[in-house]
Amino acid sequence: MTALPIIQANLAVGHRITTILKVLQIPRSTYYQWLSRQPSQRELENQRITDLGYDIWLSSNKVYGYKRIHVALKRQGLTVGVKRVWRLMKAIQAQSIMQRRFRKPVTQVLYAQRPNLVKHFDDMSGIWVADVTYIQMPGGSHLYLGRVFDPEARKVLSHKVSTVRDGQFVADILTNALKHHDAPRYLHTDMGSEYTSSTFDEVMQKHQIRHSYSKKGHPYDNARIEACHSILKRELIHPNQFSSKFELIARVVWYINWFNTKRINLIA
Repeated sequence: MTALPIIQANLAVGHRITTILKVLQIPRSTYYQWLSRQPSQRELENQRITDLGYDIWLSSNKVYGYKRIHVALKRQGLTVGVKRVWRLMKAIQAQSIMQRRFRKPVTQVLYAQRPNLVKHFDDMSGIWVADVTYIQMPGGSHLYLGRVFDPEARKVLSHKVSTVRDGQFVADILTNALKHHDAPRYLHTDMGSEYTSSTFDEVMQKHQIRHSYSKKGHPYDNARIEACHSILKRELIHPNQFSSKFELIARVVWYINWFNTKRINLIA
């Protein structure tokens, strides 16, 4: 009975049921049959799926779309088709807030020929990747987010937010990652000036890490962490407004912890 939400809304504001049914041209018998009607098994199942799906959507900070909600429901032991989840989530407007991809500003790149040592590796064990991305703040200011990422485990090992982008900035991030994890065989970065600085190189040499570089003009050589940055911006940065640097940093810390421990990755 599609008119029931309208009837309930009008009753809530004090209109008489007789008047409402007359305006909607609904027989009183039809209305009272609905009141005494017991929901079917299918309707009860749909309500359960809807309630669980809505809770999953909220717990993801409204990032998940129906596909990830479907995976989360399966992990909870609920057997349900993906099309059914799509239909039920659409009905309650539980849709992902992810934004379109954002192209970051370029930074200085050195022209020295440096080797890409990991380009053709299928086995990513013992390889880390690192990069810095640009975050636009309200009012025209900006911040830099640097991260070290393990592409095999799909985890952020260390990160830092700063207004300064230099060798010390990226060296601090790598040093922090090395405090909690064994040194990799290789670290892959682009050829930005911060990653070719003597400050960063000293940390690499101290831990005997071989440095692999993206070829000039080929940013997608570092596609794994570029994709990681893109996801964070689409799921956290672009859909939200941040009142201060401190709020943004706190939300980034929350997001990275959620990304590392809970976020569902649809890629096998």
